[in-house]
Amino acid sequence: MASSTSSNEQQQLHIGQYFVTWDTAIEYVQKWCNIQGFQTRFNRSERNAEGEYRKLTIICQHAGKPREPLTEPEKDNINQYVYVTTISNDHCHELNCQLVNYENEVMMSEEMLKDIEFLTKHVHLSTTQQRIYLEEKYPEQKIRSDILRSEIQKYRPSAKDLSNDASKLYEYLIELKENDTRWQIFVDFDEAKVLRRLFWMSPNQIELWIQYHDVIINDITYKTNRYNMALSLFVAIDNYNCSRLVCQALVDDETADTHIWILECTLLATGGKRQNKNINGGLIPLVFMTDSDPAVDAACIKVYKGCYAMHCIYHINQNLHKNLSGPLGENYSQFLNEFYNARNSLSQERFERLFYELVEKYEQISNYLNNLYKSKTYWAFCYTSTIFTAATQTTSRVEGLNAVLKKELINSNTSLVQLNKTINRRHQEEERQKEYAFWKSVIPCVVDLQTANFLFPAVETIIKNYLTDPLYNLQVQEINQSVYYKCEQFELNQFNIFEQEINTTGFLEDLPDERKACIKSIFNHVNQEEIKEVWGVSVQNTQKFKHFILLMNNSAHLCSCLATITRGIVCRHYFSLMMHTHAATFHIRLFRKRWYKNPELNGKNEPFVYAAKFQNTELLKQPENQEVPYLTAMIQNNVDKWDQTSKSNLDKRIFYGRVMGMAKKVTLKAVEKCDTRIFEIFKEYLDENGNLENNDSRNSESDFNLDVESSENDEENDCSFLHLQNPMKRPKKGRPKGTKRIKSVTEISSKNKRHCKICGEVGHYSNTCINNPNRSKGKK
Repeated sequence: MASSTSSNEQQQLHIGQYFVTWDTAIEYVQKWCNIQGFQTRFNRSERNAEGEYRKLTIICQHAGKPREPLTEPEKDNINQYVYVTTISNDHCHELNCQLVNYENEVMMSEEMLKDIEFLTKHVHLSTTQQRIYLEEKYPEQKIRSDILRSEIQKYRPSAKDLSNDASKLYEYLIELKENDTRWQIFVDFDEAKVLRRLFWMSPNQIELWIQYHDVIINDITYKTNRYNMALSLFVAIDNYNCSRLVCQALVDDETADTHIWILECTLLATGGKRQNKNINGGLIPLVFMTDSDPAVDAACIKVYKGCYAMHCIYHINQNLHKNLSGPLGENYSQFLNEFYNARNSLSQERFERLFYELVEKYEQISNYLNNLYKSKTYWAFCYTSTIFTAATQTTSRVEGLNAVLKKELINSNTSLVQLNKTINRRHQEEERQKEYAFWKSVIPCVVDLQTANFLFPAVETIIKNYLTDPLYNLQVQEINQSVYYKCEQFELNQFNIFEQEINTTGFLEDLPDERKACIKSIFNHVNQEEIKEVWGVSVQNTQKFKHFILLMNNSAHLCSCLATITRGIVCRHYFSLMMHTHAATFHIRLFRKRWYKNPELNGKNEPFVYAAKFQNTELLKQPENQEVPYLTAMIQNNVDKWDQTSKSNLDKRIFYGRVMGMAKKVTLKAVEKCDTRIFEIFKEYLDENGNLENNDSRNSESDFNLDVESSENDEENDCSFLHLQNPMKRPKKGRPKGTKRIKSVTEISSKNKRHCKICGEVGHYSNTCINNPNRSKGKK
């Protein structure tokens, strides 16, 4: 308060009036101005060395730029009072106290402004979402939309802040790599240092790739950043059957060269080394699922040699509707049923025959079908049914991740730095979900007794110890369903009953209890001399056999539902067979190791177990200390070799991380204390192990170096302090908004044309038709 005025004189303001503090002076002057009928704003000011005001001008919010210079402060101001030196109460508008009161009512408080700053900077809520939040939190406060938008705009990044967006993201990633050298970063730019491609993998993502790179799903999405760069995401499936983001890349186009660059980066990041134009080493996926983009297929063939590429069945269906529904018209539904019937063929012979008939019947789309036929191994069921896919047929896991990211981004006008933060948050959320699942699994709890507990008690105990909870629950469901089936043994010469194929519509993968293989097609993948018994499986209340099971001499089996191959689990039909014969035994090595709780578990020394009804029967004794390999009936069995390679790479990666972490701590401590003993310790260790290094094989030495320094020899990654320019904004995919669609030359125009009323043809009218006796002859 002013020291020279009383409470009943606060409506007065005069030259020479003084105040104790600047806050008191500003509050008093603003209140006086409001009583006069106008709002104020700060104008010119001067501050001292401590940042405090020396002079300050408070003017009307509608005032122009003042021309008079600032007056000098009062001399001999021993008490450091704040004096009023100049008052000018002339205005270019009418004074209105009611308008001032209204503006004060809609003025936002400091607490509201702090909320807006937090919601804009950190939560990234839109204007509408923030308005709803503020109205709920401050119900008595009037909120004007223009004021809210103005306050939000203050905290959004400006053009100046985004001028070095790409450089900020790259410097942030380089800083992470300096703190932990296991980070893998690859960048590509043009002559002007404009960002074209950026690929990065964190140490945790590399470990996930090493463990679960048997099935990798890839898809590209747009509208995630303000430069319209495409975001390529790679997703794996972990042992909890959850989607895990294992790497990401930003690219400026979707050409084959770009996809080749991305796939090469995945190899370099996982232990590969570039030699000339080729890359040696690196972990190649066993199955690589995409959205049927020809550019991705070409890149996969060139880079991922030996990988089985598959196409998403959902995208196949979308492409059929987009390309064929128009030319076929009313016949499209019939064509679709016939196409599914051919695609779902269990044998290659039947597929070839039905697809050839399809091409002959629909000649108008023969070119499209012939092009589709060239990639038949990517989508035809008779080719993909014998491949492990972890029960994945679509790229929906990546599509779901795209939706989650875009929901957090709100709009496509997002900076690259903010996009990276969103991706990091998603990755951290995946880690928290896994920690919660592990924490939940170790809590002791009482469960309801199920079929698995009294029909297969030994099986239930083993899978509980080895499998993660989602897989354990899935397997228990299979055991519970096994009681609804019955089995009957057949001779090998009676397999003709399993050759008949049924006509199906839709994708066969969506029919869980349908037969997925026929005997002839299975004989191409198993050694017939190793078949011990053949059993048929039917539902209890029917006489028709739905499935067959081959029991092998190596204690493996193969069911026609192909669950052991495509999903890596034991099916309900085999558990039903275990209740009919003791020749059907269970072992944990029937499961793929990727589903185990811990990568250290192997289950090789676990015994074979039987159904409860055969536990007390005298059976063949099992040899002690027997190591059981992965049990499969397939001839081409590389699962054990793949597991050993993944385990070796994972152990090497974990060991490297521990060594580098400890070495960094020791180095920093030695530098801090200037301790020269560190040189002697390092030299002594190198001298002791010098002979060992020289005697190691060249391959093992190069593998280790490549696994931890994959980008060291890459020319594109030598620039640790590269100042990148922001990528050029590129036009979005699809037809520009507000323009008409460009039609093909073969497409019939839908525009209504006038027809002749007499003959019905286009090109003339009734008055000029030759069939009109009174037609006009034209002007003479």
